[in-house]
This record gives sequence, C-alpha cells and structure tokens, in this order.
Amino acid sequence: MLNALIFDWSGTLVNDLPPVLETTNRLLKHHGRTPMSEEEFRTTFRLPFKGFYDEVLPEIPLEELEEQYASLFPQARSQVSLLPHADRFLEFCRRCRWRLFILSSARKSFLVEQAKSLGILHYFEEIHAGIVDKRIALPGIIDRHLLDPATTAFVGDMEHDIDAAKAAGVHGIAVLTGYDSPAKLARSNPEIVVSHLGRLRQLLATPAGPAPAATTADKSADPELIIRIRGLELKTRIGVPHEERSSPQAVLADIDLTTSPAARKSASSDDINDTVDYHTVCDQVTALAARGERRLVERLAREIIDDLAASHPITAATVTLRKNILPNTEWVGVTSSWQAGAREPT
Repeated sequence: MLNALIFDWSGTLVNDLPPVLETTNRLLKHHGRTPMSEEEFRTTFRLPFKGFYDEVLPEIPLEELEEQYASLFPQARSQVSLLPHADRFLEFCRRCRWRLFILSSARKSFLVEQAKSLGILHYFEEIHAGIVDKRIALPGIIDRHLLDPATTAFVGDMEHDIDAAKAAGVHGIAVLTGYDSPAKLARSNPEIVVSHLGRLRQLLATPAGPAPAATTADKSADPELIIRIRGLELKTRIGVPHEERSSPQAVLADIDLTTSPAARKSASSDDINDTVDYHTVCDQVTALAARGERRLVERLAREIIDDLAASHPITAATVTLRKNILPNTEWVGVTSSWQAGAREPT
C-alpha cells in the first residue's frame, strides 16, 4: 500500500524531449559540435547531467553551459506537453489522498511555469527542482516530509531515478515514456516497469470484485460489441535505418476493439457515452504515432494497444500495422493482439 508518490518530471509526467533535444543541439552547434539525432541523444544522455556534458563538451565549464542552456531553452519550451494518462493518473492519486511531490533536475522556474500552464501544479505538496544528484537529495526529502519509505515510491524514466529510489529505501517504479530505453532501465532493476502511467494506474487501483454471472436476458440485451477501424493513416518516424526515420512516413492501421460489458449499452440507449467513441480512438492513435520515433512496427503496435487498453473500456484489442516499403510487395506489417488478463500482447 502506498500513501506518497515522488515524481520525476521530464519523461515521466511531461514530454519535453523535443525541446530539450533542440536546445542541446543549439548548444552543440554554438560550440562547433555536430547536432545529435534523437536516438543518439537518448543513448548518450544521462544523469547527473555533468557526466553527459563532460563527455560531449569537456572543455566548457558546467556553470557556463547551464547559463547558455537556460538562455536557449525558452525558444523551444512551448513544445512541452503532458504525457498521455498523466492528468488522469494525478487525479487518481488525488482521489486516493496520496501525498505527491516532484524531484527533478530541471530548473525550478522552468518546471513551475510548465506545471502551471499544463494545469497540474495544484496536485503537488512541494517541488524539489534543480537537483544535480537525486541519489543524494531523495533521502533528505523523505526525512523532511516525514515520509515512510515502506509506503513511498519514486516514479521516474531513467536509471538515475531508480538508483535514487534505492538510495532512499523507497519503491522504484520505472515508466517507458521518457529518456532511457527499456534496456538501460533494466540495468537498475526497478521493482515495477510500466509502459505509461495509465498502466500504473491499473496496477495501483483497488481490484474490482468479480462481475455477477450474466443471465440469458442480460446476454441478449448487451451482445458482444466489436469496434472496427480500417485503414487509419498514421504519420510516424519509423524504420531500422536512421535515414528511414529522418522524415515521417505513412503507416496504415487496422484496429479491432472488443468493448467491456459496461460499454455495450449503446445499441439500446443510442448514446455515444455508452460505447467506445471511434473518433476519439482515431485521434488518440494518430497523436501517439506522431510522437517520437521507433525502429520497429512491433513497438508501435504494442504502444497503441497499451494506450487504448489503459484509456477505454475494452476487454480485447487487435492492431495490424501495414507499411508499403518493399518492392514487389503490396505491403508488409505485423498484427498484435491483447486480451484482458494477459500480461503481454501477442
């Protein structure tokens, strides 16, 4: 049982990778260095960030780089956005009456401004920002706020976050929405790894009791309902070679969603609130595909299923993604399926 959560900011609650990468590349160009691709940056970047800058700009004092970064970042910070499920997860925590905090290496002035503009500042009891080494800071934060390590978790997207959780003796929860790859995060051995905060909400929510057995009349009134979407065009940066990911390409998606019993009343009610809104699904999947870049369509299919399962009343999903990339083929692609109760899509 938890009663307090401490969140990292970048890559955990907000997607600020695009503006951070843009600002970092401006800094590199200013000092005559070659800009990095997103993949290169995610592979190289680490916390504490002093180690990163010691590697890429070793001759420039850290204090000077910090000031230059602060002067360049405002040109790109309008790109910062909430990650999917973050607002609903914070509202879930509020309803659970958990104490919420932020621990981040980002500048406090930037972070507070972003939290205000995104409408989530009010959720947090206190913000600890501008932290160079979270492994040193987190134990003091636990003591300052009289938190019980046994009922406190630190949620982050990087190895450094999980290492900090271990240093403070709290639970370490890793999300795959940020800067570190799953392989990098695995090295820190987090207690829990989730694809996004929607999945974490599912894990932390009190499980509902078993549904009562349906009668014949029930089954007749609410038959199984499958929402089908065909040929949804997604624009996404995807492909194994970097050149293929350099610009968005079209991927076609076929999506089948089996609704839960609670979302099968629309046939009798004629109310869109009693079903899964396919227009919302299309917008959601389109926005997801446009964020970031991926090497494999398998990865994108998995992310789509995870996102839909966490945000809609469904019991099963099948996603087929098609690419027109090889000569002498109509298309190539993958199909991924998931059912409620299964740990992983197939």
